[in-house]
Amino acid sequence: MDRWADDRTDGQHTKNWNAYLQVAFKSDPIGRRYARSLVLRPKFELGVFFAMVSAGLGLVWLGTLGLRCSVLISCSLLGLLFIVWGLVEASDTHKVLSKTRAALLGTIRVVE
Repeated sequence: MDRWADDRTDGQHTKNWNAYLQVAFKSDPIGRRYARSLVLRPKFELGVFFAMVSAGLGLVWLGTLGLRCSVLISCSLLGLLFIVWGLVEASDTHKVLSKTRAALLGTIRVVE
């Protein structure tokens, strides 16, 4: 996903990521906590992808044992929908995380 983001932003994604890694915050900005919560989302979204691939293998096995064709096709289509959903959501989360990191590199106001 990072390569795609670099292609979309002319390499700015990786530059922002490396610059973000070099920032030491005196106080923890809200955007940083938000970025941490975003990091967890792709783990779930990509987990759905791998779970559906595994479920697809199970459907193939059940098909060899005699599962009805209509049930096999409907479950396969449902699994494919979950795969597409997981990948689209992971891509969207990656875009938001990239924009959040870029925003954190800007000026941060500390209000007391």
